[in-house]
Amino acid sequence: MQQDLTKIGNHLPHISPKSQTNIPVSTSNQSSSSSKNTTSTSLQPKPIKSTGTSPSKNGVSTLTNGRKKNWLTKSQLPKLVTNNEKRLIARLLQYKTVQSVSTLTDEQCTDMLHQVNVLRERLESFEGASSEEIAVLMHNLALVIRSALPGADEPNVGDREAVLKHYASTLSTIPFPILQRAFQHLRKTWKYKTFPKIADVLEPINDEMQEIESMYNSLQHLEKILNVRLHGFRVSS
Repeated sequence: MQQDLTKIGNHLPHISPKSQTNIPVSTSNQSSSSSKNTTSTSLQPKPIKSTGTSPSKNGVSTLTNGRKKNWLTKSQLPKLVTNNEKRLIARLLQYKTVQSVSTLTDEQCTDMLHQVNVLRERLESFEGASSEEIAVLMHNLALVIRSALPGADEPNVGDREAVLKHYASTLSTIPFPILQRAFQHLRKTWKYKTFPKIADVLEPINDEMQEIESMYNSLQHLEKILNVRLHGFRVSS
């Protein structure tokens, strides 16, 4: 008895293939007169002037003073937490105990508490990647590394779907900009024919995720310390 089988990727959003951009190719014919001339005429080519302007209008890489932009920075994705925010958090976290803030005035503590709340709320605002975003990242990576999606070799349809759902549910806890950076790294470095395991996806961003989690926990702790200093009680998180 033939069973109705569900396609592997039905639980993931449909990804329409991107339309390929046709790059116009110049097909200008060479002058027939030049091919027929047997007399070699010495022509001095006109020197090409380097203007140092950016040919970005033609889709060419941006130039600065006639040179390409720094390859170390032009392909990097922006960080979720800026360097200025990290420096501010580091200054605030110099105060780690109630005793360390005991010498501060109420006005100073109130100002610090406001900054802590703003930074903590910003970290809390980072939303996990959506299922659509995860599907696109996985699909594009599979195309680049010439691999099937995870679970494709499972004989049972339910098992194949379970594998993909496990990827989606695990990766959905990570903010999209960070997850995008992980997949960007894999597109450049992955050497194998099989799709990366979840641990392989997380490896390039483990340090960044741990740093953000550590900053968040430390800000929560400092918030409690400042409330003890100002009000004599702890505010439950």
